[in-house]
Amino acid sequence: MVTDEKTANTKALHYLSTGADGILFVVNQIGLNLAVLLAGIAVEDCAVSLLLDVGCQPEADRYLDFAKIEI
Repeated sequence: MVTDEKTANTKALHYLSTGADGILFVVNQIGLNLAVLLAGIAVEDCAVSLLLDVGCQPEADRYLDFAKIEI
């Protein structure tokens, strides 16, 4: 569960650098700092999934908009 974007990013980068080909972020809040959460993660080269809690669906649209800019 993402409670701190920097911590979640550090863990994601660790797993990606040790062989993972995708990351699942569990999201239970609106307004994530996506730039911090996804810093250093090549979203075009790995699977990034969001498991959204009830009421957090707007984060999916924000992620898609963010990914379009980053790719």
